Amino acid sequence: MFEEKKPKDAKCVQLYGSRIVLSNFQKKDLDATYISWLNDPEVVRYSNQRFSQHSLESCERYRRTFKGAGNHFLSVQRTDNQCKIGTVTAYINPYHRTAGLGILIGDKSVWGCGYGIDAWMTLVDWVEGVHSVRKITAGALSLNKPMIKILEKSGFHLEAVRRKQEVYRGVPEDIALYAKFV
Repeated sequence: MFEEKKPKDAKCVQLYGSRIVLSNFQKKDLDATYISWLNDPEVVRYSNQRFSQHSLESCERYRRTFKGAGNHFLSVQRTDNQCKIGTVTAYINPYHRTAGLGILIGDKSVWGCGYGIDAWMTLVDWVEGVHSVRKITAGALSLNKPMIKILEKSGFHLEAVRRKQEVYRGVPEDIALYAKFV
C-alpha cells in the first residue's frame, strides 16, 4: 500500500512505497543520466523509444505534455540513497474512468532487485485510491518477460494479444495487453 505525503503544492505528488518514492518529474530531473537511459539500447529494447534519439530538448517537450493534462509523469527514486532509478506514467481518462500506466527502470544496476514491482504497485494503489478509475491497463511486448511478471504479480490479467503487432529485431512479435478492474 502506498503512503501519500501531501506537499505544500497540492499539484505535487509524493508517494512512498516500501523502498521507493514517486514524485513529480521536474525540470531538474532532466539530466544526463535520464537522457542516457532513453538512449541506451538495452534499457529501451522493448519500447518504441528505441526508434528515437533523445536530447534535453525532446525530453523537455515530453515533460511539458503533462502540464495541466491530468496525467502524471513521476520520477522513481530509491529511499535508501535518494538515487533516481526510473520513471512511471499514468494517463488518466476521467470520462471512461480508465488509466493507462507505464514504467521505465533505467538504472540497470537495480534490475531484478524488486524496485520495479515496488514502484508499479505504489502507482497502481495510488491510481486506484485517488483517481476513481474502474479499469487500469498496460501493455508489453510479449518478449518483455520482466514486465509481464510485474503485471501478473500485481493482479493484472491478460485481456488481449495483438498478434505480430510490432517488429523486434526484424521479427514480428506479439503485444500483450493487460488490465485490472478496480
